[in-house]
Amino acid sequence: MASTQDVKKEVVILPPETCLLAERRNFIQIRHVVSRYMNNTTFPGIKTGPVKKLDDVICESRYSDVAPSTGGEVIFQVLPTSISIGNPYSSEVQDLLKLTNLRINFTKLHTLGDVLLHDQGDTKKKYYYAMYDMTVRGSCSCYGHASRCTPLHPEGTGNIPRDMVHGKCECAHRTTGFNCDKCQDFYNDLPWRPARERQPNACKICNCNNHATKCHFDPAVYEQTGRVSGGVCDDCQHNTMGRNCQFCKPFFYQDPNRRMTDPDVCQHCNCDPSGSLRQGECHSHTSKDGRYIAGTCDCKRYVNGRRCDTCQNGYWNLKSDNPHGCEACICNVLGTSPGNSCSKITGDCICKRYVTGKQCDQCFPGYWGLSSDINGCKPCDCDIGGSLGETCDQSNGQCQCRPHIYGRKCDRPMPLYFIPGLDSFLFEAEFGRGLKNARVDIHERGPDEVVTWTGPGFMKVMEGDSIDFTVTNLTASMEYDIVIRYNPLMPDRWEDVRVLIDRPGPVDPHGPCANSIPQDGYKATSLPPGSYYAVVKPPSCLFYKMQAIVLIPNTDSIPIFQGPQLPQFLKNNYIRYRCAESQYPAVQSKVIDICKRLFFSISSVLHLQAINCDCDPTGSESSECDVYGGHCKCKENVIGRRCEQCAPGTYNFGPTGCSPCNCDAAGSRDNFCEPDYGRCLCIPNVEGRACDRCEEGYWGFPRCRKCECNNMADTCDNLNGHCIGCRDFTSGPYCDRCTTGYYQDPRVTGRIACQPCFCPDGPGKDNQRADTCSFDLQKRTAICHCHLGYAGNNCDRCAENYFGDPVAGTCKQCDCNGNIDYLVPGSCDTNTGECIKCRYNTDGFNCEHCKPGYYGDATQQNCKAICAGRGRTCGDCEDYYWGDPSVQCYPCNCTRVGSLSTQCDRRTGQCTCVPGVAGHNCDRCARGTTGTLPNCKPCGECFANWDKEVQDLSVHTRDIVNKVTNITVTGAAGAFEKEFNIMKENIDEVRQIIEAVGGSSENVKQLSEMLENIKRNLTTNSRLVTNTEKNLENTSSDVLTYRNKLAALQLRIGELREEAERLNKSAQSIKERDFEGAYNITQEAKEKSEMAKNLVTHI
Repeated sequence: MASTQDVKKEVVILPPETCLLAERRNFIQIRHVVSRYMNNTTFPGIKTGPVKKLDDVICESRYSDVAPSTGGEVIFQVLPTSISIGNPYSSEVQDLLKLTNLRINFTKLHTLGDVLLHDQGDTKKKYYYAMYDMTVRGSCSCYGHASRCTPLHPEGTGNIPRDMVHGKCECAHRTTGFNCDKCQDFYNDLPWRPARERQPNACKICNCNNHATKCHFDPAVYEQTGRVSGGVCDDCQHNTMGRNCQFCKPFFYQDPNRRMTDPDVCQHCNCDPSGSLRQGECHSHTSKDGRYIAGTCDCKRYVNGRRCDTCQNGYWNLKSDNPHGCEACICNVLGTSPGNSCSKITGDCICKRYVTGKQCDQCFPGYWGLSSDINGCKPCDCDIGGSLGETCDQSNGQCQCRPHIYGRKCDRPMPLYFIPGLDSFLFEAEFGRGLKNARVDIHERGPDEVVTWTGPGFMKVMEGDSIDFTVTNLTASMEYDIVIRYNPLMPDRWEDVRVLIDRPGPVDPHGPCANSIPQDGYKATSLPPGSYYAVVKPPSCLFYKMQAIVLIPNTDSIPIFQGPQLPQFLKNNYIRYRCAESQYPAVQSKVIDICKRLFFSISSVLHLQAINCDCDPTGSESSECDVYGGHCKCKENVIGRRCEQCAPGTYNFGPTGCSPCNCDAAGSRDNFCEPDYGRCLCIPNVEGRACDRCEEGYWGFPRCRKCECNNMADTCDNLNGHCIGCRDFTSGPYCDRCTTGYYQDPRVTGRIACQPCFCPDGPGKDNQRADTCSFDLQKRTAICHCHLGYAGNNCDRCAENYFGDPVAGTCKQCDCNGNIDYLVPGSCDTNTGECIKCRYNTDGFNCEHCKPGYYGDATQQNCKAICAGRGRTCGDCEDYYWGDPSVQCYPCNCTRVGSLSTQCDRRTGQCTCVPGVAGHNCDRCARGTTGTLPNCKPCGECFANWDKEVQDLSVHTRDIVNKVTNITVTGAAGAFEKEFNIMKENIDEVRQIIEAVGGSSENVKQLSEMLENIKRNLTTNSRLVTNTEKNLENTSSDVLTYRNKLAALQLRIGELREEAERLNKSAQSIKERDFEGAYNITQEAKEKSEMAKNLVTHI
């Protein structure tokens, strides 16, 4: 292709009337008309000028005349000179300059006129035209991308003119083509441009990421990129595509672990077309937001997996014609595993562990409660003993329970029912039949005693004894362990204990005991010391203080332990946790929960049901009982599983329970009483419900000696034996003297009935002046013991210091204001009452004032001689002082905590003590109390009883000592001074009477003789007194001796009190264990106590 500047053609003869100049570019067949020439004939639609645009095609007429001015030369200029060209490389300019071929089309020729004559086709054929010269000026067109051009066909370059313009550019700047008018195949990233000065506009290589070898330029892309890049890769390889081969082809994805230039960057999607969308096309690359991952397939609705080749959980049967890919499983959602309800190939439901059924809608037998739980259903967990089987209601899990057992698992008895313990086959020894010397020993439960037995007590057995038990209430035939419960009382082992099993008939050949032989009924064991039970081995198919035997089901024979798996598991636990051993002792520790559950199951099978509590409404606090064992809650002192009987040592079974027997320990043989009325078993001569008093006619509980009442009373005081209700006017502790107003000797030895005393009128009369009298053996008459103020055998005169008429009236005491000596006869006139022998310097009828020369208060014996200048003195000490104010006053010093008042007696200084406190200053605990001030507590009944006896003895002893002392000081006469004075007064009175009436001396003589007789009697009495004095001296010595003994006894009593406290519990235990022995010991102690008392009594 050349770049044409102008074309000049020269024609001969005539120029064409009309012609057109056309060019062909790039050797293509399409010709572009670049100029038209005409003469008077206008081409239709073609302008005649002027040229306004470079590509305007106009009709030029100046070259088409018959005789043109140019001489037949036609000039065509490609670029009109009339138009200024700013950019010679514009496409418009370049298109005009480029051409490869020129063609001159003579459209119409000039003729010589003959055509006008006849228009025939042959005429025009006569004309011929010739163009003898055509000059085309131009250059090689390379757009600035080549420095030279070369021939198209180098092999024929030898004959080519030197100045010929060749049409093939030798291109640079990555351009190509004959005219360097395009970029090389792989350098089309920028639009091809002609080169300019200092701007070569070289072609840019395309970016195809090594996946293509050629590309093309796309203007739209170029504009889209902001004129940065317009290259579009062609024929992308390695499964890539895109303008830069930067994408993977459909059904391929970009491996995120490879570079884009890697030949293996695009991997096949491998999506299952049956389960994926877009015929298996995957995501070609990973999105920036991570929403899509390269290579992942877009699965149909119910399909998943990287290749979309797996049905979702809950779906199956992947098919390409299914728009959703898979169809839903028809399975129960609760019964299938989460997210995997059925086989994705076959559609079979995949059930949870404990679920079954085609659609996993049922629980396995033994399971219930289809739910979303991981296992689908829960085990029925029916109690192996409380239920009738292992299955349960699948809707609510309720097991089928044995009678009177309820709960979902049949694991507890109904209200008012219970499950017996394994030791329920209990046979108390005391209810058995003791042979030989075996005897029942009922044992009372002490308040602080540890109970190691059941039932009311024991059967006490010795060597060679036996007990016969009758077993009648077994509910199941099987092997049982025989457990012997006992209380050890010996330090050594009882080696030979034999057990004989006597069956009532032959063994059932088809029963559990079919293999038993007669020799199995003979067993031997031993009872070790320090234990409370022993197990007889081997088991049997069905004694010290022997308590009971218990039949415990043998472990190997328990029904729920027969079989593998669960039964074996339960058996292992039963053995591991020693459940059976926990039932052997009578006193059982707390049972662990595992054993409790096993006991429930075992007992449910053995008894086939729960047992009615049947709590006794009278002895129990409610109708409910312990669910295991069935023990009802008993009222106070009530025992038995049903609370149906009183505990040993109680009675009166009733709504409030049972009352303690409270049998007196000293008066009863034991502490057991009759169950209905509570009568205790008393020792001889003791009576009362509690054996707490002596029988009528006896005293001194608990020794109970016969009352000594001289047949004058039937009863006596229990403490001291003093008779009560003496008859026939008798009185005294033993009805041994006559009552007041009577005399004689009613004792058994005297047998003289009591007679009334006439003093002077007799008992009960208004003028009876004596309450008692005595019989004078010498005079053979009664002597009245006159009231105060009266005298005479019959109290018929006033006594000294009294006055009045004793027969018609009364005798009153002379009112001498304490100023006479009442021991001095004649100090007061017995008729008028005038005081005669006033003392203490007093005077007057009643000695009511001081004698002349004395002053003071005569009634207070305070008449003192009047002394000039001395004045008068105070008569009392101040408050809280005591003593003689004329000598010295002392402070009271009463202890505040022991005194009722801080003021003491003003004369003696004795403080007034509170009860239980003694001492001059109330500063110590009184006799009969214990402790230290101020906590003085009574010693108790025991001390009071003994203290009374000791005090009586002390009073009696002091009386004897006083009499002895009086005799020793004054002699016999002094002892009877009062009697002698009376006798003297009587003799003097007789003498006066005789003298007054002129009696004879004979009478006086008789009186003298009588007096002599009295003196003789006195002499005799004096001898008796002397003998008595000797006896009293001996007695006094004995008293001193026994006083020392009493002091020693008091010390010993203190020691024994401490010893008694220590031995109290032991004694009580001994008493309870062997009441007969305790009774004998008590009797011996009682006799020793009585002997000691008699010794003191005879002191």
